[in-house]
Amino acid sequence: MVDNSKIEKGELFNLSFDDKKVVLGWVLLLTQDNEEYLIRQNSGLIGFGKHKIKREIYKSNVDLRDKIISKDEMKNVMKKKSERNFIGISIGIVLSAILRHSIEKSWIFGETNFPPNILTGIFNLMIFWTIFSLIFYLISKYRKQRFLSNVEKFCNGDLDLVGKGYEINVSLEKEVPIKNILPLIFLIGIIVFVTIILPFLVQERLFAILITVIALLLFFNGNTILNKKKVEYLITRMEK
Repeated sequence: MVDNSKIEKGELFNLSFDDKKVVLGWVLLLTQDNEEYLIRQNSGLIGFGKHKIKREIYKSNVDLRDKIISKDEMKNVMKKKSERNFIGISIGIVLSAILRHSIEKSWIFGETNFPPNILTGIFNLMIFWTIFSLIFYLISKYRKQRFLSNVEKFCNGDLDLVGKGYEINVSLEKEVPIKNILPLIFLIGIIVFVTIILPFLVQERLFAILITVIALLLFFNGNTILNKKKVEYLITRMEK
């Protein structure tokens, strides 16, 4: 059996087609051999240990390195986006305060599952994760189609699927300072609470959409600042 896997060493970069909006869900891998690979990356999650997230790897028939956005430009874009998000959140808080006093909570969230009923809780979780997965899927598809459209529009190019790959120079064997472990434990606790415990106790309705949006902002934003991040990617090519 032929091994189609190859380790590519290089650097990761963020992209922008107009120097104003950062491309979400995609990053450019520029290898030491001066090759370009496009990695479909909707979040910064890399997997744990041997359980790596295998990402789709593409190549374009046009040069995209001139679409690289610098680290400073990336920070400015993200700063402006954070300011817009802050305004949106502020408006949301004001509206929620108004609605809280004018609308029955059960109309929005449904009846609480307390004292807990196992069957009701499982049903709640099924609803939540169905909505959660559906929104993730739709956003991922939208980002892919938008990227393909922009490559054609701005560069008159196209993409070909090369295969799948994942970053291999990330090791959990290195000694991690305790100060870095505590925030991770806290973050995992929050994730478990908002995706398992809370949905179990509440019939979701709009709540499921709210939590999904929060999760997307935290873990699915595609706005990781990469600029010249050195990596090693194990790419397994498709058999043609």
